[in-house]
Amino acid sequence: MRQWINFYYYLPLERYEAHVLTVELGKEAMTDAQELFDVYQRALGIFECVFSMDDEVMLVINTYPCDGINPRPRSIKPYLKNERLHRTLNAFMEKGPHEEDIMHYYLTCRWGELKNKKLILHLCQHDLVKGVKPMNDYYFIQLEKKRCVRMQDDRFIDLIFKDETDKTRMIERLLAKNLL
Repeated sequence: MRQWINFYYYLPLERYEAHVLTVELGKEAMTDAQELFDVYQRALGIFECVFSMDDEVMLVINTYPCDGINPRPRSIKPYLKNERLHRTLNAFMEKGPHEEDIMHYYLTCRWGELKNKKLILHLCQHDLVKGVKPMNDYYFIQLEKKRCVRMQDDRFIDLIFKDETDKTRMIERLLAKNLL
């Protein structure tokens, strides 16, 4: 648990503004299946540039309870290839920087142990298919390289890097694959 708490303080975007790359995925409101497919393909391409199947990742889902309602993330079970991983899901609540409650759900696994394509598709179609719900933040943290990908829905992806050199290398990879 202590490792997670220390790593949590790495996440606030304000601290690492110079090392954050925000990539827009699509228009404000998608109107057809082709737009959804284009957003999904772009998001998938970005994730494939950042992660390899053997990378150790921490998946963090932050929910923001309000008015006594505790929004739970959609069950993570359908996105795990191994039932044993579901039993490693942890949770705790704390006060955020603006005194709001934040519920953290997290687990550590290999990128290849997630049904990552299915999870990315779910995030891309969150607003379109499921209707408007309280927003959850999904963080995919690459533990070894200390990179973080934050995705909320089909609008954008934040890529957070430990330094400017790592950010520059990733920009070059994304440009080479025509994702920027």
